Amino acid sequence: MDPEKVDKVSAWKTPTNRGLLMGFLGAVGFLAPDCEGIRVPMGLLAKLTGSNCPWRWGHTEQRAFDEIKEIVQKWRDHHRVAPDYSPSAEPFNLSTDACCMS
Repeated sequence: MDPEKVDKVSAWKTPTNRGLLMGFLGAVGFLAPDCEGIRVPMGLLAKLTGSNCPWRWGHTEQRAFDEIKEIVQKWRDHHRVAPDYSPSAEPFNLSTDACCMS
C-alpha cells in the first residue's frame, strides 16, 4: 500500500460532521481492498453519511473509527504483486471459488 496514504489515514482527526466523515471513508475506501476485516467498521460509519440519518458520534462510532485506523496500519506492508507472464517466469497457481454462482 502507499505509505503516504496510510500515514494520512492514521493521522486523521476524529470527524465532527458528515462531510469530514465522507472524506475519511473515501480515503480508506482506496486502501480497503488490501485490508482484510475493514468493511464492517466502514459500514457502521457509512450509515452516518446518509442525509436522512442525524449526525451522532458516540462511543460505538469512535471505536469503529479507531479500528479502521488500526486495520490500515496493520496491513501497511501488504503489497499486491502483478503476475509475471514472461516465458522465463516461475509458474504460479491460481485458485478460484465459484460456490456462490448459480
